[in-house]
Amino acid sequence: MTIYIPMIILTVFLADIQERIRYRGRKISILLITLLPPTLVAAFRYNNGADYPMYFQLFTRLGNGSKIAGIEGKKLEVGFEYIVRLCQLVTRNQWFTFGAISFIISFLIFKECLNDSDDYRLSVLFYFVTGVYFDAYNGLRQYIAVSICFYAMKYILNKDAKRYFLAVLIAFLFHKSALFFVPVYFLQYLKFDFKKAITIVGLTVLSGSGLFAILKFIIKYTPYAFYFTLNSVELNEIVASQSSILFFGVSTIIGYYYYSKEKEIDTKTQLLYNMQIISLSIALMTAFVPLINRVLYYGMAYELLYLPNMLKLINNRREKMLVKVFLILMYGGITAYGMINSGWYTCIPYNFYFDYR
Repeated sequence: MTIYIPMIILTVFLADIQERIRYRGRKISILLITLLPPTLVAAFRYNNGADYPMYFQLFTRLGNGSKIAGIEGKKLEVGFEYIVRLCQLVTRNQWFTFGAISFIISFLIFKECLNDSDDYRLSVLFYFVTGVYFDAYNGLRQYIAVSICFYAMKYILNKDAKRYFLAVLIAFLFHKSALFFVPVYFLQYLKFDFKKAITIVGLTVLSGSGLFAILKFIIKYTPYAFYFTLNSVELNEIVASQSSILFFGVSTIIGYYYYSKEKEIDTKTQLLYNMQIISLSIALMTAFVPLINRVLYYGMAYELLYLPNMLKLINNRREKMLVKVFLILMYGGITAYGMINSGWYTCIPYNFYFDYR
């Protein structure tokens, strides 16, 4: 954790400076500087991230002139291949490609937080303590898709359907799971009150085994069929742990407590709460449908907007501070414990690239 803690502190400090600047041009300049610490740490890592060896070999093959781009026998998504080949026009050093991909992911997420977060600095902090940043060390292709869909939140709030669906289509070029985000646009027209939320979550639990059978039948005709042939050790790596249910469960309950006190809820608040209910349902579904944990990546990213929005509704300053500290400690504590004791994200110990190459 030695390198990660200073990185987080420095990034949040720079985000604080960025938040205080009024001029748009300067905000963008400071944003680029703010992105340097997480980008450099991600770039100069070596064998951190479960899929690092796979991507390292892929980047090496493409750098050596291979015209066939694929992973585990599957053709590489065209968007990801394009990004990798573009990076290698600059240099064939793998660290640059890892860094560029991390920059793209962080830039889109930070930019959307800057656009629509009720507390930009807090969103940046949650980017790390929820584990989103570290999880992106592994699922490079999918997290580019996640960051694009997350950035598209602005188009939902502006009711710009054309640009939203175009963004989802672009995300699809990096990972097919982006298609699950198509219905999210219509969540703004729904209102999940307590009864509806309980009904959705309850039906999710009761129909879990049936959903697994249906999804298994559908996915056996896709490139992702191999997920259902994994052994128990491999399967445990993609099944959401109890921490996911704890994260979404606790934050959903706290959110409902404060949302229920509001006489009127704006579109953004309602959309984020609806997303929270869906994310909690997905977290519960992972007990029956392990593969759907991939969709949960999108829900965890939305926590970066949901949590500050929820805290905005707390009028009492002391109460707001207590809830804020509790959430930071809960997310940060569990994430740190998992990284140190259970090897989450394969980020510890941090290996410096030039010590091995």
